[in-house]
Amino acid sequence: MAILPKKRKMSPGEEEVITRTQWDRYVRARDNGHLDYIDLAKKCDAYYQGEQWDSTDIAALDAEGRPALTINTILPTINTVLGEQSTRRADVRFKPRRGGDQEIADVLTTLIRNFPEGKKEIIRVLEKRETDIRTAEQERKNEKKKRDEAIQLRKEVLKAGNTNKEKEHREDMDKVMADALGISSAADPKSLTPAFYPLARITMPQSLISGLNNFLSGTAPEVDHDVLLEHAEQLLNDESPVGPVNRFGDIFGKNETLLREVILRKNFFGDRKTANEILAEIKQEGNSPAAIENAKRVFAEGGPRDFILDNQIASDVNVVAELAPIAEMYARMGKDSKEITDELNDYVERNYKPSEHVIDPNAPFKRGESLSKIELDIVFSDPEEKVEVSKLINQQLPREFRLGEPQDIFYFENVERQSRSGKTITSKSKVVTGQTKEVFLVPFEGGDVPQFYAYFRDENNEIRPLIYDRPIDEFGSSELTWPLFDTSMTETFAKNKYNQLLRSIEAEAREAERQAREDGGKPFIPEDSVLRRLPIVKFYGWDLP
Repeated sequence: MAILPKKRKMSPGEEEVITRTQWDRYVRARDNGHLDYIDLAKKCDAYYQGEQWDSTDIAALDAEGRPALTINTILPTINTVLGEQSTRRADVRFKPRRGGDQEIADVLTTLIRNFPEGKKEIIRVLEKRETDIRTAEQERKNEKKKRDEAIQLRKEVLKAGNTNKEKEHREDMDKVMADALGISSAADPKSLTPAFYPLARITMPQSLISGLNNFLSGTAPEVDHDVLLEHAEQLLNDESPVGPVNRFGDIFGKNETLLREVILRKNFFGDRKTANEILAEIKQEGNSPAAIENAKRVFAEGGPRDFILDNQIASDVNVVAELAPIAEMYARMGKDSKEITDELNDYVERNYKPSEHVIDPNAPFKRGESLSKIELDIVFSDPEEKVEVSKLINQQLPREFRLGEPQDIFYFENVERQSRSGKTITSKSKVVTGQTKEVFLVPFEGGDVPQFYAYFRDENNEIRPLIYDRPIDEFGSSELTWPLFDTSMTETFAKNKYNQLLRSIEAEAREAERQAREDGGKPFIPEDSVLRRLPIVKFYGWDLP
């Protein structure tokens, strides 16, 4: 007797998905004509049973004293068709599939003929078995697909932090810089001003990303190189509350390594070599016999992945896959084992930060803590913007859920008491009804910016999707909602932030003008000051040394 394998118990998350799928199917059927079908089916069933008169017509006939005669031709017609179908039903014959057993097929055919009462049960069992096989096969395909996509998932989901936003936002920042600061593009020497970077941290200008990509491909004008590289050096190692971070995220992929090496060598050679010459030199070195020999010496027989694992740089499969081509490129640049290890550790330090509110399924662990490329400190480089996004998320969540540590849920009620003089005193009393459930953000594959679904920690300490009935009108209607957040939610805050920055720059210019009038002379404006490009400077004709 065959022993069927025990079915695996579904996790709460799987149950949630099945429940939501069933609900979606019901709503789709209900809203796409199923209710009309039910009405029609009831009418057809009534006609078959002889109930073919409309209630209005029956009332009219009764009022006239006339009978409602029904000659039901539908019932015998349908019964005749059913009888014909039953007597002419085709015999069932089993045939083996490719690789099947003909003897077993013949036995099943004989059983059906000799025991017609068991026909339905045999077919049901066989169909169920076929369904189970197909389901198991589909599950295996899905698991394989997940494994194949695991390495790509990070690149697809974690394309960039909030600084990079979508292309249209980046192009808008180019316009803002042109209108407010007179900067035509990120390659414009006028962009070498301290005011460029606060705006770039809010939204990276598209001209900077396009310019650096063109430089790496060898198509950017040579006159633009030095300015672009200076911006790249600043933003690849930008300061943040959690230490140096890479503001470009994954925009350049493994070419980030190439860009860093060009910057390093350009700083060393200065004007003795152009950036284009250094770029060509590095590419040529990477294909030389010496570079190939150095890579073999560094990696021995294991290859870049084993090198990363052996040196304990990373153990997560996604991070190892991300670092492997970078390690390969460094080896072909002539770096030794220690230099490559230091570079890779530095790369992980800049691009992965301890995860606080974000639960990244693909996040690596290092020294016992979870790291993520899209932790809020990286996605929202401005501490004030991070506070703003936390506030906006909590405003959109139900009252009993909250991003961060659980807090008391309470309300105030009026409490009356009598004073010694007999006077009634009313005061507010805090009534605690429970505690909020902690909410986490789980990244979801979206567009050009990170997107997060809301999950929460339940009473059993399990992380579950936060799906709830959201009221949609004053009549009690609601809809199932699973909150999804992305970085565009702080767009208004970002606009106000850079408007505030521009106002402070203009205020600085006005203060310089006031001070100049008091001193009775024209102010001296340093060469690197953004004030040199403001209209107010040109209007008063100040000296620009």
